[in-house]
Amino acid sequence: LAQSYRQLQVVVVDDGSTDCTAQVLDDCAAKDPRIIAIHQKNAGVSAARNAAIAQCTGEYVQFVDCDDTLPVDSTATLVERAEGDDSDLVIGAYSMVLGNLSETKDLGKRNDAMSLEEFLGLLCKYPNSFYYGVLWNKLFRRELIVRQDVQFNSVLAWGEDFDFITRYLVQAERVSYTRQVVYEYVRNPKGLTMKTGFGVLRHPFRAVALKRIIYNN
Repeated sequence: LAQSYRQLQVVVVDDGSTDCTAQVLDDCAAKDPRIIAIHQKNAGVSAARNAAIAQCTGEYVQFVDCDDTLPVDSTATLVERAEGDDSDLVIGAYSMVLGNLSETKDLGKRNDAMSLEEFLGLLCKYPNSFYYGVLWNKLFRRELIVRQDVQFNSVLAWGEDFDFITRYLVQAERVSYTRQVVYEYVRNPKGLTMKTGFGVLRHPFRAVALKRIIYNN
């Protein structure tokens, strides 16, 4: 809500919370008309994101996970790059935050735009990186999501973001980079990402099965 880019529609999904999240969310929505509160029984991250996308009406879509933060110019930076380059996807640098420590991650290290063909070469070179495989340091065109009916696959316990990105790119034509930090990724040992990672280590055969689903899609 503190973003310098004010024309925001903030869709927040309460995916079956068991604490005071629902009340906090409703209180915030009552004070700021830009907030749309969605309450649902716990169905997982993919179902939550699909529910949010269904409510989006803006030209662009930006994803934010619940325990992370955005620099104040994050959205403005991404939108400016998308409109300046007429791009279908914008990728920015991000900060990895652990306690009081913060480190900037910028695998792209560039401030330009490229064709989809050139971008796919880089995506294949670094398929497992956070920089390319996650949602939250990117800006998507809602038109492409709707036109292709791109949704998150609830079968996937992990890798659903990479699966979404690759299917989104089917009709994309141009991709832009910015070296500006657009996201602050907070490493939480108790968070969903870390729990999912440990689950992959504990169940390697399940992990292989999920990879097969992603690659077959």
